[in-house]
Amino acid sequence: MQKIQQKGKSAGPKERLDYAKFLLEKSYTEISEKPSELRGVVVIFDAADGGMIAATTAALRQWVKGNLSDSALWHNCFFDPPETFESADSSGSN
Repeated sequence: MQKIQQKGKSAGPKERLDYAKFLLEKSYTEISEKPSELRGVVVIFDAADGGMIAATTAALRQWVKGNLSDSALWHNCFFDPPETFESADSSGSN
């Protein structure tokens, strides 16, 4: 990833989740070709307030197939620190 604004303020929880959702979906397409080699995806936000989201390949597979809602995906992810993403409406939509 690259910085889009030199002096922009940090993204809020909703923006982080939206961007993570985009990256997870994009990455799943790439890693699904090598399921035995890769176990998941980690998205790290390199910012002053940081944040990280990790999802397993199995959870992403279920989500992409439509078997998990966005909310269920978030419940299957690891967030660090969780409070960076808490105020977002992680209920999402299918």
